Parts: sequence; C-alpha cells; structure tokens
Amino acid sequence: SDVCSSDLSYNTDDKAHYDKEHVVISKCSRGIDYHIVLKELGTKLAEALKQYYEFDYRVFVDTGILSDRMLAYSSGLGFIGNNNFLINEKYGSFIFIGHILLDTNIEHDRIKCVDNKCGYCDFCLKACPMRAYNDVNSFDYSKCISFLNQSGIEFYKTNYIYGCDICQNVCPFNKNAVKTIHNEFIVDEKLYSLPNDEALSITKEQFDKTYSDSSLYWRGFANFKKNVDMVILKRKHEPN
Repeated sequence: SDVCSSDLSYNTDDKAHYDKEHVVISKCSRGIDYHIVLKELGTKLAEALKQYYEFDYRVFVDTGILSDRMLAYSSGLGFIGNNNFLINEKYGSFIFIGHILLDTNIEHDRIKCVDNKCGYCDFCLKACPMRAYNDVNSFDYSKCISFLNQSGIEFYKTNYIYGCDICQNVCPFNKNAVKTIHNEFIVDEKLYSLPNDEALSITKEQFDKTYSDSSLYWRGFANFKKNVDMVILKRKHEPN
C-alpha cells in the first residue's frame, strides 16, 4: 500500500477587527468546510492517478487513524515547527492537510524530510495567552484556545469564538507566505469578524443560513452562542 499526502493553503488576507467591540472566527473555519474541499480535490487526484495505475483508495481529511501532519512531514511537504504545526516554506502554516490511502505502491521520487527551520524563535510560544506551550515542541492542548472553544470549555483572553490563530499570526514563516487562490476560503469579513451586538442577537435560523457550509457548523448553535456570551461577558469585567 502507499500514501499520497497533500496540503492546501487557506492563507487569506485577514481583515478581522481584534478589539473589544468584535468577536472573531479563526481562518480555518472561514468559507467552505475544508473537509469537503480537500476530499473533493483528493478524489479528483486519485481518479487522475488511476489513468496510470490500478488501485482502490480512500481519501482522509482529519478522519483516519493516521496523522495527516506526520504523513505530510514524511512526504516532504514541510517541517514540524516549534509550535507543532506543519510549516511549508512557501505557504507557511495556514495549510489544510489530507491524504489518500492506496492499496498499491506507485512510483515516486525519493522523499527527503525537511528539518525544523525555526531555530531559537519562540514568538509563537510567547504569544499564546493561555501559555499552552511550555517549551519548544511541548504543547498542552488542554490550554489551547482552539481546543477550549471548540469543546465548549471556559476560556478567556481572546476575541476568538471558534478556533484561534494567535500563534500562527506571529510566525515569521507566515509573514510573506503565498496567499491562497482557492475562493472556497475567501469570504467577506462580516462573516468572520462580528460586532458584539450582532453576535449576541444571532438566531439559530441565521446561524444555519450563514454557517451551514462552514467547518464550525458541526459543533452547533449552542456551542457558538455559549462562546459568544462567554467572550463578551468576560470582556465587560476586564480592566481597561
């Protein structure tokens, strides 16, 4: 058997308002659900390969027992950064990863894994308001804002109501990273940077209509509202 690993940039121009008057949805949940996009592209790639090889296959995006990140690293698509993200030197770390599992071996060039190029940089470690990083490659997911707000667990010190981009936003490899060309992830800022009053007043019907194609939708309206209320309420008690 063999594995074909791929990554896809979702690095868009960020026009979110990171102030006390707005709540924010992270880049990974803006636009069409990446599981759908990557699975469609993976299927097209597999079908194209079947013109040259005979095989059966399955496409995985965050759904298999194998680690998408480690498969991508083993395929030479990037290195594992100090923040534990896969980082591609051209596209940075704002990349979705998927893989195709084949029931045969196919010819390919020799693959060389890429060594960590972060060096002693610790921007990401220091930027995390929850101190989820104890040291380089030492990550406590239970403190990660993205884990907390997706799980409906109490969190604070952030604008994010779903996901989090803080440690990636400060990464030097993302400063000049190539932006995505995939329109599925390019949406109006009003959909991911919501004024407080608008976020507080959104109904389930509005939520369903606006975010049913997004990867945040599967967590449901209750999780969305709980996070909105939590972030805005905590801000009211923060010192200016």
